[in-house]
Amino acid sequence: MVATAGGNSLKIWDLIGGGKMVYSMESHNKTVTSICVGKVGKESGGGFAVTHSMRFPAPLMSIGFSPDCMTRVIGSSNGIIFAGRRKGKEDVGESKSGNFWALGSVEEPQRRALRPTYFSGKNPENVVAVMEEMVARRKLLKCVVNLDEEELGLLLGFLHKHSTMPRHSGLLMGLTKKVLEMRADDIRASDALKSHIRNLKRSVEEEIRIQHSLQEIQGIISPLLRIAGRR
Repeated sequence: MVATAGGNSLKIWDLIGGGKMVYSMESHNKTVTSICVGKVGKESGGGFAVTHSMRFPAPLMSIGFSPDCMTRVIGSSNGIIFAGRRKGKEDVGESKSGNFWALGSVEEPQRRALRPTYFSGKNPENVVAVMEEMVARRKLLKCVVNLDEEELGLLLGFLHKHSTMPRHSGLLMGLTKKVLEMRADDIRASDALKSHIRNLKRSVEEEIRIQHSLQEIQGIISPLLRIAGRR
């Protein structure tokens, strides 16, 4: 089974059964931006019938559940995070405050994600995701203007490492151009920042050489593929 979302609808597909759609749900009022897999204890009598729903004051951007589906964390477009825990049998009749930190001990994988160094460079996807969100809010360039020299050096180092990666180049190459235009005076006045720019230049030149080589190879292979296709 595969679940896909588009617009305000969610569809379930049976790949083994020939890729046919087995269920379509269109009960959402807003665009579905995130889906996740949850643990199912009991199936409803109506198959895929909706048995529960929740309302939130703003569009949701991401959603995650704990492995036992007892705890959920939901991020909304206005920057608010909703965290909650489902009541178990032992919690029935007990009253608890909505304090996030009262959810219990944090497992080690989640504890590592709470450390500031978790986003230092090992997970560029997380950094790029935050940048994309800041672009959507039109705040990224304002942050670039307010960076001090040390922070600007960290940004240039990140751009040097990841701006030529195909999965991130669409955003990061454009950001690199804007950073060079907006902070040109600061870069000229700092030897450390100039070093980052030299490294970035070498990285871009190397990527250009690779792309030229790939185009040459493509030019050699394309006629051979066309000839092979005629036979």
